[in-house]
Amino acid sequence: MRFNLDARRTGGALALVACPALAAAQTTSGPTSAAVAAVAPASAPVALSAALSRELASLVNDSSAARRGAFLSRMLSSRALSHDSTRIDALLTQLHDAGAPYVLVDSGAVGRHRFAKLQSRRAPRVVTVDLATDRAEPTRLGDIDVLESHAAVLDSIAWPATRPVKDADAIANIDRTVQRLARGGGFSGTVYVTRGDSVLLARGYGFANLEDSIPNGVHTRFALASMGKMFTATAVLQLVEQGKLRLTDTLERVLPAYPNHERASRITIAELLQHTAGLGDMWSTPRKPVAGLTGALADAAAVAYPPLAFEPGTRWSYSNEGFIVLAAVIERVSGEPYLQYIQRHVFAVARMTETSVKTGADYVIPHRAVGYRPAADDPLGAGALRGNWTFLGQSAGGAGGGYSTVGDIARFGRALREGKLIGAALRDSMWTGRWDLPGYEGQRYGFASFVMPVGSRIAVGHGGGGTGSGMDNGFKQFTDGSYQVVVLANWEPPAGGRLADAIIRYLGAEPDRGRR
Repeated sequence: MRFNLDARRTGGALALVACPALAAAQTTSGPTSAAVAAVAPASAPVALSAALSRELASLVNDSSAARRGAFLSRMLSSRALSHDSTRIDALLTQLHDAGAPYVLVDSGAVGRHRFAKLQSRRAPRVVTVDLATDRAEPTRLGDIDVLESHAAVLDSIAWPATRPVKDADAIANIDRTVQRLARGGGFSGTVYVTRGDSVLLARGYGFANLEDSIPNGVHTRFALASMGKMFTATAVLQLVEQGKLRLTDTLERVLPAYPNHERASRITIAELLQHTAGLGDMWSTPRKPVAGLTGALADAAAVAYPPLAFEPGTRWSYSNEGFIVLAAVIERVSGEPYLQYIQRHVFAVARMTETSVKTGADYVIPHRAVGYRPAADDPLGAGALRGNWTFLGQSAGGAGGGYSTVGDIARFGRALREGKLIGAALRDSMWTGRWDLPGYEGQRYGFASFVMPVGSRIAVGHGGGGTGSGMDNGFKQFTDGSYQVVVLANWEPPAGGRLADAIIRYLGAEPDRGRR
């Protein structure tokens, strides 16, 4: 759920969006049935109520094209009717054909979005549909799309409120649970759990390459996606520690070649680190190259002009563009290319020998996992999976990317925790939650860190992945140096992120003193 480089399909193509998955952001509202319910007439504002979710459930259970057309004519904005009605109609048809009948199992609203969680009675799958109002025409829906789909077995897992006293018993429970998930089509990847210096669990589940029957293992290298934001933030804080940069510096001061000077004068380094600068997601922003610029600065400049989403420092919104800008800042301040800096000052120090960032179509990645995702015309994910071959050549940058193993991510986390990468003061600043995250069960966001209370302890880390990408990862460690959990998955969200959070919560639960 974390995603980080979250994604959704749009018109049969992949479009990565700015914020992490919001499927957990619902608060249950109304009965969980698929009964038909009327919604507001066309002349009234769209009320993002549970009634809308119930009508959607009824709609995808019905094969009537006329009914779908009437619903879209009544509910969509003029822009959506002109540009997206054909795609949305196809999406609703595909959902019907793949899994009807459905039951509405959850419904909730966040901001402009109403989320309807539907479970298929025919296929062992669950899908969350996002119904979003149009910004320009808030009395209508601007889009209907699939936020996430996953195996039903994920929702059937109930982790105990207490854990065994002995680590061996707790780990045995975790292993059995992950095996159950893998058998039910809910997970494929590698799980790594440590306590201090001891590795408690290091096991692969499922296949790194289905075509050649190559199993996942400890040395399998998975696409990292937004996990790489932790490396970028660490590099920035190293430069702060060296006195070459200040968190309060404006972008204009440290990156004078950034072409949008008005914007640069208003955005600080701290705001970029914590996703409060108002920048976008990169993937949906039209790129306009700026002549004469190279390296990370060229990437940052190409998306420098679209309007800010909000006044810097006033809101939180996950932004890949912000971390692309930070890569340019690292290059400017350090005098080194971004990837070279990360390799020398982060990976080498943390002894990360299995991490590959200089990727490309012709670059060999040993033990690389192929990510698997549903076909573009299978929003439920009920059919055969497809390899994400288009992602294999993706290079790393400030917003993430590259490939790594569970062991290397654990080594990074330990080096960060032990003060080998940055000092304790800046590390603690990185791990200080400053912004609440609706839908993340009490988590807050620091500097490229999700901060999650678990009892009396604090777990920190980051994930990466996205719907349509065939990858989803999660990393959390307790700041007290006890347990550390790395889950790298070559399947769709929420395969890795949700599992990592569940495991760290389970390990941080109160021991059951009645069990020996």
